Amino acid sequence: KPCLRKDTSESAICLICMGPSTKKKPLIPIPCSKTCNKSPVHLKCIYEWKEHGKGNGTCILCRSPLNEIDYDPPDYLHSKTLAVYDSRKQFNLQPIPKKAGMIRCYIIVRNGFWGSPATYEMFMQEPQSRRYPGGELPDACSPHSGDIALMYAKKRLGKWGASQIDIGMSKKNLGKSSPNHLGLVQAASVLGLEHNILAANRDTISQNLSYGEVGCVAYRQNRVGAESGPRKMSLLLPQVMEVDKVGQSKISATSYNSEVSEEDEDEDEISYSTAVHYPEEKKNSLLNVLKQGSSSFERTSEFGQQFIQGRNKQPYWLEAINAHSLDFNGRVTVPSNKNFQLELQGQAGYHDNVALQFGKVFDDDKNVSIYTLDFSWPFSPLQAFGIALSSCDRKLACA
Repeated sequence: KPCLRKDTSESAICLICMGPSTKKKPLIPIPCSKTCNKSPVHLKCIYEWKEHGKGNGTCILCRSPLNEIDYDPPDYLHSKTLAVYDSRKQFNLQPIPKKAGMIRCYIIVRNGFWGSPATYEMFMQEPQSRRYPGGELPDACSPHSGDIALMYAKKRLGKWGASQIDIGMSKKNLGKSSPNHLGLVQAASVLGLEHNILAANRDTISQNLSYGEVGCVAYRQNRVGAESGPRKMSLLLPQVMEVDKVGQSKISATSYNSEVSEEDEDEDEISYSTAVHYPEEKKNSLLNVLKQGSSSFERTSEFGQQFIQGRNKQPYWLEAINAHSLDFNGRVTVPSNKNFQLELQGQAGYHDNVALQFGKVFDDDKNVSIYTLDFSWPFSPLQAFGIALSSCDRKLACA
């Protein structure tokens, strides 16, 4: 075992994470009320130890109560700026910062009466001091004070009975004519197995509206034959763009690890933007690229440089409940065939690392349901919302 040092010199290490002292993460003596030991700890480490209730939030060494810890967790999302409309709009369209890790959001689904369309409200939970997945779940009284309304959506029927879900910043006006309009989720057919996630782009001079693809989701039919069973879904996103200091964008084909390392926290934040795909022909649409996969490219590396591919994590059979199950770390509490977790190819620990998860936590008899929606970089809130909406949309060929 490493020896415990009683000094906070450069050679000392944190008693909790065993990491060294850095300029941004200096060491302090452990704030034990009994002053049992002067062992050094990072302020962030001892704060999280106390907040998580590890050892009941007591001293690591003697289990005495800890003194008050004066520490404010960093707000990587700049949540205070989201009260401003333009800042919130920009936040919705760009990837979540890497340092933020998994962020906690939820969607309130209000099913229409007498055939009227369903509406969807996406909120980000008030920033919590407890590290993910700790913290409170949304409930029947949500939204609570401090929760931030990000986007709203409303379903309508499109061409040939295929559904379209308009997404906007305002609860009342979501349509294409509204300046609040952000995009839409468009089903490819009445079967509801394929969905495009489109971002709206309005010309500042002519006010003409166009759409670009920011993602697509495809589901396998599971109602009949050998394919029957839990849902299987796959998705494709355009690769994120790294923005340099002069505002120029370039493709960033880096790995997608949602876990933030200690080294990452000490580095300056790199800005990214969500790339938008504008296919010149229908055969080049994201849905067609998803169907063909990397086989449509001369080199597999070209596919990875342009696109991010993922799929849902397959549930396991749990004998205790006689049903399929997934571990949502306490963030999902109600069974539903809409619940899922997404893994991204190219992600560190591809088969074990979840980049987005969606699941039900509340359901009542008044046609109101609440789902948690937790996601991390490289997803933007618009992409995450669109993927969740595709899961909620009715599918004739998928249970």
